[in-house]
Amino acid sequence: MAKSPNNIDSLLGSLSDEPADNKSGQDSSRGAKNPANPAIALARSEREIRATTERVPVLKLDADQVRFFKYHDRHISSIESPKVKQLEASIKEEGQIFPGIVRKTSDKTSDNKVIYELISGRLRYEAAKNIEVPFEAFLKELDDEQAIRVMLIENEDRFSLAPFERWLSVIPILDDDVLPLAEIAQLIKWDKANLSRYSKAIPFYKSCNLSRFLLDVEKVKMNTLYSCFQEYEKDPKQVESAITFVSENYPSVKDNLFLKAVLKRVAEDQEVKSDTVFLSGSKVKIKRVGTKLNISFEGIPKESELSAVIDKLRELNSLQ
Repeated sequence: MAKSPNNIDSLLGSLSDEPADNKSGQDSSRGAKNPANPAIALARSEREIRATTERVPVLKLDADQVRFFKYHDRHISSIESPKVKQLEASIKEEGQIFPGIVRKTSDKTSDNKVIYELISGRLRYEAAKNIEVPFEAFLKELDDEQAIRVMLIENEDRFSLAPFERWLSVIPILDDDVLPLAEIAQLIKWDKANLSRYSKAIPFYKSCNLSRFLLDVEKVKMNTLYSCFQEYEKDPKQVESAITFVSENYPSVKDNLFLKAVLKRVAEDQEVKSDTVFLSGSKVKIKRVGTKLNISFEGIPKESELSAVIDKLRELNSLQ
């Protein structure tokens, strides 16, 4: 009776077969005892020469030997957050557990030390600088595209960036067209459709100079920012006016509260108020939408009765 095909020998044999286009009766370049999958050889106790592991140098850098990658993705509010204090305490107690990543530049410090560009590890660098210990970093050879990929992946695995901070970090990458949006979405683990939708708000963020009011990345919600953008698409001047009103009348309001205040102001400006005043010789229709006021007369009113129209305008908050 034939053996069951589910035994381990059969399974290993099928996994280690050469690809179909190599099954020609001629000897494979791998040799009979060197299957395509090295794990199979290990399971069969076959000896195999292992590839040597790449050794990546770990540098100990002084603060003046580090400058920041032009696409670095940490906002000033993160650098000033408790995260850095936590890292300072950890480095003091245990040393820097996870090195950052740098690439070499052709520049040197005033005392002839090589300057390196920081790809990832900004918070660890700031913590090491604050407690005056060398910053430890892996040295890698990377072009801009590779550096961005490493930065996005590495920072996603460490202290995750707030959604708004991540969105801010993506802006210069998209502006310079370094990586396609689909790849960026994959690297930062965002839905492609969401990233595409939020990227439409970039011109609004820039043209209204919202960085003046959105100061703490942990306190800004992307959905609120996008809602403001949607109103801006409908009526840019109205949203700009609302931004000016909130900033001048409530200067201490920032971050998500600022965006909500802008939306509230826009909603008030869009509120429709209307009424009709009946006079002895005419009918007066009053309609106010935001700051736009329409008054229409059916028939010619008497001058003595116009005070009733003024009273109605006051009632509708339509006089200054």
